[in-house]
Amino acid sequence: MSKSYFIPVILKIHLTASDLDKNGKMRIRFDVLDILPPERMKEILADALKKKGWEPKDNVCELVAPNGVKIRIDPAALQLEVDITTTIAKGLYVSIVSDMKTPIKEVELGKLETLGLASNESEQVQRQLGAMAHNISDNLIREMLKGKQLLNEVLKDVYRQAIAEKAKSLGNVTSVSESSEDGKLRIRVEIS
Repeated sequence: MSKSYFIPVILKIHLTASDLDKNGKMRIRFDVLDILPPERMKEILADALKKKGWEPKDNVCELVAPNGVKIRIDPAALQLEVDITTTIAKGLYVSIVSDMKTPIKEVELGKLETLGLASNESEQVQRQLGAMAHNISDNLIREMLKGKQLLNEVLKDVYRQAIAEKAKSLGNVTSVSESSEDGKLRIRVEIS
């Protein structure tokens, strides 16, 4: 008489490039005040990004954080993108208890249903995948907030330069002063 045994199986689930792209990137659009014509504001933005150390690549400025996260700003499209795909593990190891005769050790994320897992095995895998997706989502949101802070720093410089240019076009600038209180930047320009 034969007896079936349940054994722990380590299953490695590969994340494909499309899985990483779908789950590891976030894009948002942002607006720039119309102090000067839109094209000039975009030029000032691109120049300010370069001055702050952002690397120009294919009409997009990129900054790579020490943790490997890539932050990209497209001055022409006014778009901020955060890419954490380099920080995401390319595979997930899942331990399930199974009676599989020939345990499959590796599978792509999109091909899990082809394994024919029992419902309890499938639930174990889905729980672990859900935890991984939640972790990726939390990291992505955290990095997007950092990206927006960096963008805001650059936009302050953009507005400072745009206001100075606008003031020069209105007349003779006699003084320019800045004050920062309560987290707000105030720029006062006197024109004679």
